[in-house]
Amino acid sequence: NNKPIIEDKKYMKILQQNTLNRPTSTIKSFKSEKSSIYSNNYSNTSFTTKNNNSTSRFPTGNRRIDRFINETKTDMEVTFLGTASCIPSITRGVSSTLLRLDGDMFIFDCGEGTQLQIQKISSKLSTISKIFITHTHGDHFFGLPGLLCFLGQAVQMSQTPQVIDIYGPVGIRDYIRASMSMTYSRVAAPHRIHELADIPYLHGYRQEDTSFGGQPTVKTRYDPTYGEIDKGSTIYPNEDGTYTLFEDFKSIMKAAPLRHTIPCVGYVYTEKPKLGQLKVNEIKEIVARNKESLQKKYNDVNKVLRDLKALGQDDSYTFPDGTIVKGCDIVTKPIRGRKVVILGDTCNSDMIVPIAMNADLLVHEATNAYFDDSKFSNYNYLERDTRNHGHSTPQMAGSFANKINAKRLLLTHFSNRYLGDESDYSMKVMWKIEDMARETCPSLSEPNSIVAAWDMLQLPVQSTKTKIKRKNNINSDNVLVDLKQYSDSKKLNRHNVYISQYNENDFEDVKDDDEPLTN
Repeated sequence: NNKPIIEDKKYMKILQQNTLNRPTSTIKSFKSEKSSIYSNNYSNTSFTTKNNNSTSRFPTGNRRIDRFINETKTDMEVTFLGTASCIPSITRGVSSTLLRLDGDMFIFDCGEGTQLQIQKISSKLSTISKIFITHTHGDHFFGLPGLLCFLGQAVQMSQTPQVIDIYGPVGIRDYIRASMSMTYSRVAAPHRIHELADIPYLHGYRQEDTSFGGQPTVKTRYDPTYGEIDKGSTIYPNEDGTYTLFEDFKSIMKAAPLRHTIPCVGYVYTEKPKLGQLKVNEIKEIVARNKESLQKKYNDVNKVLRDLKALGQDDSYTFPDGTIVKGCDIVTKPIRGRKVVILGDTCNSDMIVPIAMNADLLVHEATNAYFDDSKFSNYNYLERDTRNHGHSTPQMAGSFANKINAKRLLLTHFSNRYLGDESDYSMKVMWKIEDMARETCPSLSEPNSIVAAWDMLQLPVQSTKTKIKRKNNINSDNVLVDLKQYSDSKKLNRHNVYISQYNENDFEDVKDDDEPLTN
């Protein structure tokens, strides 16, 4: 009943493009008419179109987040604190991405203004435990000293501070130390710095090319007065050229070099496989009648639940009274862990491919896009210029997503030509950029499988849609629980249980549509 009445057909044609399946008219035509659109105040109006008997729409204005209204909240989310390249603007901050885990937060890159953006999120700042820098260009790095000071003050006032581990290329240690000491910043949050050594420079024509300027020459010293709690570590590459930053009972973080105008890396966060849920009702009576014998064996009868939950689908367990239970009868199938790949600036990411395969979520830059009003006569010239500057186009990002079989592609690091506001015109430009990436990644055909991000966009990282079947036995000693002691089976199933030591070859994908997935 509140639909606008539009008599002029040319305006209707423009407004109909507020959908995923838009007519092919150029962005230039939007520029000439956008003032007319705004004057009619249609920025909050939804429009639909029919395609293959289905209806799709992308809202704009303050309802643009409704595009993701059907997405399920999970215990892992990504939030874009800044999505611009080079310099911040009134609609976009420069590069910074937040990965929110269950009880932890990681920050990837820290451009100017990150300390302002971080205040807009709802999580406790004390949960920020790690910061990862992809390279030392200012739009990815200038905000770090200010963020450390802000976190130090905020946490000291209201929360218990924790040590923040900072990872990045050689040079970040001297920069942080110099910034803190030269500004007498004694309020900085406690931190330790880990440098990735021997990151190759891949953008030159010869291996020995150092045209990027060589390593930084500033030399500093360790001084705990300014928040640095110890000297940190230097991490050297593995034999395959990748870096292993840390590994704990539930995840592993790796990095690999990217091709950019200075040494640069991308990061790969991999969640370890999660064991299936224990069907407590199936073994409750068996455990009860064996309680006395199990008490002697385990000291705590509930500890038998760990061994039972660790059973593979083809494994079995024999109780003291001779009762034999099979894993397939008492434990649901394991679920493969999620993988998140967050790249820095890049025009070629081949070195990270082996550890990035089958990513559930890929964050990739898309600095420049080709439109009809471009200064370049065709797309090939624009791509060549973009590569020369060490960056990517949407088509290059889509091609890489296709190469690693990514389940979702999120585009970021846009030129300041592409505004990040919620207006009709700006959103239509970004939808066109999504379509460009989809040209080279046909597997991501769903409406929200490729997204051009805006500042403060928050999206969940969904669980992998396939369960896994363990082919080889795994010792229960390699099964770690989120709590050292558990008093009942409900608590055991409520917490994620991970397989701490595993090999990809130990598992195979299985299809089981009848059994619900859990996070």
